[in-house]
Amino acid sequence: MRWLSVCFATATMMLCSTQPVAAQSQSLLTRNVATLEAECSSKQSASCDELSGRYRSGRSGVAQDDEKSARYKLLACEAGDARSCGTYAAHVSTGRSGYPRNDAAIKAKYARLGCVGGDGLSCGLASAIANNTTSYSAAERAEIYRKVCSIGETADCERAAYAEGQRQNWQIAAELARTACARGAQSSCSNVSAYTVRMENAERSQVAQAARSTARPAHTTNQQPVQAREQYAFRRGNQGQDDSRSGTESCSKGNGESGRRYWYYGFDNKRVDGPCI
Repeated sequence: MRWLSVCFATATMMLCSTQPVAAQSQSLLTRNVATLEAECSSKQSASCDELSGRYRSGRSGVAQDDEKSARYKLLACEAGDARSCGTYAAHVSTGRSGYPRNDAAIKAKYARLGCVGGDGLSCGLASAIANNTTSYSAAERAEIYRKVCSIGETADCERAAYAEGQRQNWQIAAELARTACARGAQSSCSNVSAYTVRMENAERSQVAQAARSTARPAHTTNQQPVQAREQYAFRRGNQGQDDSRSGTESCSKGNGESGRRYWYYGFDNKRVDGPCI
């Protein structure tokens, strides 16, 4: 049996997957170019991918042509092969000959298509792009993160939760951290409660602000709504100052490297420190 090795370059690593070539792919090797081109035109992604491979290496009677190889890889993606979408994005990222030269918009587009199409390696690349750039909308980013937490690497899910926490999107950060925790990421387990408390703090602040904005002026000094007075007391903390109830700070990991950790005050007004990651 022939085996195919597929590698994806992300922002932080090279991801590779080795898998058996299906029996149908074996027969593709014997088909002539005209047949493959006709099949590719009819949206048969495997035939498009075979043509991409032939033009990449210059085998089976065709001359080596990087631009044609890239074009057929794109056609394989557009025919519905999610892995080809991610591969196309990865080759754009690394500047492979024949592909657009590290075009951020193209890379983001096809990494996302591969991810939402169900390819875990594509999700790893799309998630790395989402972590470090503004290439995606909030909705697209959430879609990618949920997908990578479902079918991608646990470490990518953990990084996604942390990235949303940095953006102060507490609800989805807590959701992703909960999933990463269930998949064995211990630091995410500690962060679930931190994100949840910060989300609740934000919700209380919104409620208090709404209450203050709707209160009549005559009642704003001595007759504040009970909910607003409770929120104000909650925010003031132990020292009677309007201090933050949560935040991040620098820390040192066990191996001596620098890291960041979340901290927050619980309902008992005691500080809780998250893990250094």
